Amino acid sequence: MKNAITILLLCMIGGVALMGCSGTGRSIVEANHSNFIEENREEIERNVKQLFNQYHLDENALIIEKIGEPKKYPNGDYEFLIYIEYQGTPSFSDVLIGNPDTLTIVDQEEQLILNVFNRLYMEERYNEYKPVIDYLSEIGVTDPANLANAKMKYFRTSVGISNEINQNIRKTYKEVNGDQEKFRAYIKENRKTFDSLTSTIDITGFKENMSEEESAQLVEKVKALPPAIYNIGVGYQDFSTDKQAGVFEIITVE
Repeated sequence: MKNAITILLLCMIGGVALMGCSGTGRSIVEANHSNFIEENREEIERNVKQLFNQYHLDENALIIEKIGEPKKYPNGDYEFLIYIEYQGTPSFSDVLIGNPDTLTIVDQEEQLILNVFNRLYMEERYNEYKPVIDYLSEIGVTDPANLANAKMKYFRTSVGISNEINQNIRKTYKEVNGDQEKFRAYIKENRKTFDSLTSTIDITGFKENMSEEESAQLVEKVKALPPAIYNIGVGYQDFSTDKQAGVFEIITVE
């Protein structure tokens, strides 16, 4: 159940779950490699671990949850997906893209660096979001995309991909050789710039029987947060029956 929910959360873009989604959101037109995963699992896992080592992340804290079959898309792209969970510091889940011909990981955007940045940046803002984090924890909302004992749960941002700061983030991380204390100091020193670019924050969590009162309380607590657009998906949704309980809406705090 945890893996299924995690994959669903990873496929959420702007609050909409994409059915049959890929790493690029494109329609699949071909998939015919029944033995691909088992024949190549060892080399794929080795390449993923090498990528983590390249970015000074602990390969022993890496869990490769699933390797997908190769898919071909109408524009000619050909790829397979690798669902991973990193249980180090900071912890995160992600979907990596692999090249079926070379079994290498496509990493043009250096997304592992951006994962580390986005998580550490949110940890830097932990006290601002703590009232909502505490409330969600109190009423039993789980965060399937995070470790149970993770400090920073429910809240996510993708501010690291912003054109204004993306290159500098990646450059700084490599200059400090992945030293997280130095990278945290860089984030702290540039908080005002990062805050000004953080327009949207995702708040996600799972609870099957979330009451109307709990939902109303959550909305009020979100409205008391710092200015931003909060994309909330907390509770339970069944897309086959349209049944839902919880808060699934966008709240703008000005």
